[in-house]
Amino acid sequence: MLRPGVPGRVRDGAGDLDNCLKTLLDSLQVPKANQLAASDVPASDENPLYCLVEDDKLITRLGVDTDRLLVESKSSNEVLVLIRVTLEFTHQHFTNLVPPPRLV
Repeated sequence: MLRPGVPGRVRDGAGDLDNCLKTLLDSLQVPKANQLAASDVPASDENPLYCLVEDDKLITRLGVDTDRLLVESKSSNEVLVLIRVTLEFTHQHFTNLVPPPRLV
């Protein structure tokens, strides 16, 4: 997570790292029905729309490194987040099976 300012220092109004991570993890999950207005539908260029996790409770491990964002940002609250993910299936289903390798 790259943020403007000195590494480790919380920016005014940006919240602490715990709250920033909670917001980020919440944004990676499939929205629940009561979280969306009827008018909230994917745009034409967001079809299909993918979410990383069904529920953020399924996230089992998390590591965070923070450093200084060295480019000029439009807002002091702007961050750049690079996410590396390792997926592990919680249950096997025909929709998440890995196809067999092709024989040449």
